Amino acid sequence: MVHAEEPADSETSTASNFKSEVQSGFDIVSSINENSQEKSDFEIKVSKVKATSAVLKWNSSDICISYRICKYNVIKDKWEEYATIPQNELKLRDLKPNTTYKYCVINAVSGELLGVAEFTTTIKKPVVTIKKRDGDAIKLGIKNVQKGAKVELYRKEAG
Repeated sequence: MVHAEEPADSETSTASNFKSEVQSGFDIVSSINENSQEKSDFEIKVSKVKATSAVLKWNSSDICISYRICKYNVIKDKWEEYATIPQNELKLRDLKPNTTYKYCVINAVSGELLGVAEFTTTIKKPVVTIKKRDGDAIKLGIKNVQKGAKVELYRKEAG
């Protein structure tokens, strides 16, 4: 949370304006909670969801100069700044497979919460390849195995 000190020689109205500007400019993310209302005419669509990427796209009847995108941090149990952009589409990269994410879009000028989207990335499927053949022996390679996953290979008897 950002704290601001009032100037010693300022008037009360100037000080309260200063505080509200700081509040709306820096702390809006911390004020988003389960009771915050999304705009009813605003919709965030999540598309092209893959194991490590997804696309957020939204539309609104309001004209916004820029949007603040925030990501919910489950471990810290709070919203965190992710990006501020002028367009209404954002490609998310470097996501973790099989993980649920929550993002919100805020009007960067007014600080108004526009909408929230939640999605889960896909699971990376393991890929087994034959690296080398030598007579009756083969050497296999495997990719995209998640940490802690158990890998079992079975061999069918001839006949």
